[in-house]
Amino acid sequence: MIVEMRTYTTHSGKVPEFSKAYQELGADIQIPIQGGLIGAFTTDIGPLNQVVHMWAYKDLNDRDERRNRLAADPAWGQYLGKATD
Repeated sequence: MIVEMRTYTTHSGKVPEFSKAYQELGADIQIPIQGGLIGAFTTDIGPLNQVVHMWAYKDLNDRDERRNRLAADPAWGQYLGKATD
């Protein structure tokens, strides 16, 4: 098993908006395809304005296959457009 940690840095004060958009729009698209969400975290101490997602995969091939399926999903592309406005 491998664990991938993805860190997203937002503009100052935008973590609540980023998190809300993911909860309301992104999670329902990403989790069924990608699976293996270990957790989603925000920072309070240290580097601020960050959201960290941790994902579990069987191996690198599993990761590549799941990430490619997610990238090919039109709904994910629409979510990304809204989340990065």
